[in-house]
Amino acid sequence: FYGEVFEGAGKVSVMPADTADDASLQAAVTGVDAVFYTHPVRAAGDRVVWVERVGQACAAAGVKRMVWNTSMWIPDRP
Repeated sequence: FYGEVFEGAGKVSVMPADTADDASLQAAVTGVDAVFYTHPVRAAGDRVVWVERVGQACAAAGVKRMVWNTSMWIPDRP
């Protein structure tokens, strides 16, 4: 359902992005009011690095609010 718009309390679009690719991040956050970010399950050790990259992209795009879901369960091993 990437890119689909969901109606409800407002319009919500799910946009894929590669946190290692600046152009991908910028494309996903440009023109939006808010970003809800959940880190990849296997990014346990690097999650602060990834959220920083997402935050920088949001700041550059003028996103009004970014939410980082920190409660994602992370397995001890793959």
